[in-house]
Amino acid sequence: MNDGNETLSLNISLQSNLDSDIIQIKKPFYGNVLSVEIDKKDLRITNLNKMNYPQEDIIYLEQITPIILNWFYQCLNSSKQIKIIEENFFKAECKTNRNRTNFKGQIFQWKVFGFIET
Repeated sequence: MNDGNETLSLNISLQSNLDSDIIQIKKPFYGNVLSVEIDKKDLRITNLNKMNYPQEDIIYLEQITPIILNWFYQCLNSSKQIKIIEENFFKAECKTNRNRTNFKGQIFQWKVFGFIET
């Protein structure tokens, strides 16, 4: 029986530079799904590879990205703490233990979980 859930496998890479970070999300056998460059000072998108997204989706991404990135960077910079955020559209938590940060969250109907090792 199909309950409407679909599982997607995605690979996320984070390239950290002095003033900016580049986050790429790739789907196996498909390629880049999202590529975005973020200014570290104000968590603003400076370059978004649009990849044929509708204009309203791009505007929406630009609006929600600072909230999600602020939480994301807090997670990466914390040590052995749980960071939780709850916004209208976004609920997430992370926990750092040594060099591994576990994430789980929900953005609208999408549930996301994974980890980053440093």
